[in-house]
Amino acid sequence: MNKVSVKPGQTWVSNDRRDAGIEFVIIRIDGDYAICGKTNGRVTRIRIDRFKLTATGYKLVKDVAGDNQGAKP
Repeated sequence: MNKVSVKPGQTWVSNDRRDAGIEFVIIRIDGDYAICGKTNGRVTRIRIDRFKLTATGYKLVKDVAGDNQGAKP
């Protein structure tokens, strides 16, 4: 499984059906946790190991500007 680099400024969305696709932005990294601001105004923290494409994980929607991840050489 590809390991995703979680960085401040990225936009993610929950795959969990209970969250109904709420998007959030990574504010900062604090040890093993990402501090996130949700679109509903709530700030929360999520363990970094949960950022994977599973039914209860998360999906990267928008990477940070200037990141060449996936760019062609």
